[in-house]
Amino acid sequence: MSLKINNEAIALNPNIKHRPYWASSSFKMALLFTVLLGISIGSFVYALRHYSSLLSEHPGLKIIIILGMVMMLLVIGISFFISVFVVRGINHIANTANVIMSTGDFSQRIDVNVRWDDLSNLGFVLNELFERVEQLMSDIKSVSDNIAHDLRTPLIPIVV
Repeated sequence: MSLKINNEAIALNPNIKHRPYWASSSFKMALLFTVLLGISIGSFVYALRHYSSLLSEHPGLKIIIILGMVMMLLVIGISFFISVFVVRGINHIANTANVIMSTGDFSQRIDVNVRWDDLSNLGFVLNELFERVEQLMSDIKSVSDNIAHDLRTPLIPIVV
């Protein structure tokens, strides 16, 4: 069963905070990585401007610097999209687990579309955990129903 998350369900448990992707530690690390790459690109631009005489003597060096800048821009873009993907996955898992804990409905599951990344694997493992908890809760209910039935029904009829 897939679960849709809404703001009311998130507000059920005040101990768990819903954080936007830009406030997460994963995004902050990706942002730091992006800033460092930006500084590197700035260094390449500085080298292109101030050492143009050296670059005119070695035309292959200019091509290498330009390719290096293009590669850094690609890494910046890819790191941004990876950080957004990771943080959205973490928030989805946390929000779904919060709803399950708050409502006590262990029949709900985390929506896992793929199995190639670690977050999907975590979602799959948590779904297995929720299934096991749901089964144990069902077993406890069954045992308690049997005990209640036995307490209402006398074991040995007393004949006087």
